[in-house]
Amino acid sequence: MDSITHFRGSLMRKTKRELIVQIDGLENELQQVRNDKRKIQHEFEMQTVSMQKIATDFDIEIAKTEEKRKELLTNLSNQDANSSNLMQQMDQCTIQNRQLTAERDGLLVQLEELKQQKTIAQNKTLELIASLESIARDSQLKLSESLATNSALKLQSLQVKAENQMKLLHLQLSEKTQVIEINKLQLENQQLKTQLKKEEEGRSCPICLCPWQESGNHRLVTLPCGHLFGDGCVKAHLRQNSTCPLCRSRAKLNNLIYLFGFNASTSGN
Repeated sequence: MDSITHFRGSLMRKTKRELIVQIDGLENELQQVRNDKRKIQHEFEMQTVSMQKIATDFDIEIAKTEEKRKELLTNLSNQDANSSNLMQQMDQCTIQNRQLTAERDGLLVQLEELKQQKTIAQNKTLELIASLESIARDSQLKLSESLATNSALKLQSLQVKAENQMKLLHLQLSEKTQVIEINKLQLENQQLKTQLKKEEEGRSCPICLCPWQESGNHRLVTLPCGHLFGDGCVKAHLRQNSTCPLCRSRAKLNNLIYLFGFNASTSGN
């Protein structure tokens, strides 16, 4: 009986110690849980502040994006207006080219007429010279038969005078014809050079001198200054220089304006 009581007492003491140990462990765990709770609550507050800041930054970015969108719409509208103006200018240039072509054809016709007139004048001059030579020969024969030595001297003087007059007449006719022809040829040459230059500039890239294409790497683009180039050529230039290849005005890659509805095969007409 005493041993049973002793065993029970020993078991209760052991159980009590284990319970105390368990209670201490639970209190420690509870304290740890409280610490974790405070830590989580602090992190939640920090995340809340961070989220509020992100939301504010997001609203600011949305406002900036909206401003950029409005600015891009304005730029797009201006580019459409510039493209319309350029197309009008190109139409005017086409009309001027046709007028200049008609004027050139008229000048070529006039030049051909002047060449024909020159040929007729040369033939008449040759006929006149032949007639004068025939008259001189006839006069020489007649005078040699009827006149004496003094008359022969006079005849020789008349012959020299006639030859000089014929030479002078021939020179005057030749000089006038040559001057007219030279002036006309110079005028035609200058006009043809100007016309060819305008036509070449109107249908070719001024960088590579190759015709534009309706699409692809050599499609038609323009800069804000109004000069026209092939897409690939002007991009390669602007990667090394920030100016227009022709007028040297400020230009960048994002300033390129693509022209639509342009037929490269008829740009020089």
